[in-house]
Amino acid sequence: FHYGDYCINHWTFFEFILGMQPSFNIRYTLEDYYLVYKGKTIKKGGLNYANIHKICSSLIKLPDFYGKDFSWGDSVIEDIATKVKTSGGNLTTWRSIGTNHHIEAIVTQLSTLL
Repeated sequence: FHYGDYCINHWTFFEFILGMQPSFNIRYTLEDYYLVYKGKTIKKGGLNYANIHKICSSLIKLPDFYGKDFSWGDSVIEDIATKVKTSGGNLTTWRSIGTNHHIEAIVTQLSTLL
């Protein structure tokens, strides 16, 4: 059995153009696909707490949301959505949140194959 994974940084998901501004995004791994919320660019307030709160609130309302207890990343998403956590972090924080959720989701999927 062999397994390979680009994690949440798959090369085909986001087009890069020289000089483009990074935007806030949540990359959320599901069983058969990725859910990507792409927010405003950083220069247009993409990392403002209100914007992050709005996107997290939308995510936790979906039936696809794994729940706060699934991973550290899911816990942070729900804590921001419910205003338990009052700061939104930075792009590195969000890459960590998405990666943590992704690893937990993939480990769960792979463990059911054994």
